[in-house]
Amino acid sequence: MADYQITCVSRQPVPIPIEHSHVVVASTGNGRGKNKKWAVAEVSRALGSAHRFYTEGDATGRADVEVVPCPICHEAYTLTTGAGTSPENSIEALPDCEA
Repeated sequence: MADYQITCVSRQPVPIPIEHSHVVVASTGNGRGKNKKWAVAEVSRALGSAHRFYTEGDATGRADVEVVPCPICHEAYTLTTGAGTSPENSIEALPDCEA
């Protein structure tokens, strides 16, 4: 099993029932050419095999990442950080990955 730090995400806009977005790809790595892009289904399979995905804030440390049904539309799975996560290490605070 391994730990993977998510450093950026790709989001897909969803217009209904209200405008929101789903995280559809997470990029892990150190930003120095060793990045890997993971689709949500790949993250889900890796989590099921005891791997760990997390975000990290300078002052707040690590926050575990989970795969959950979208709490707004319930139509797709997306990534989120757990309850009690600070805004600094929330997955919503991560930058968009470059194309």
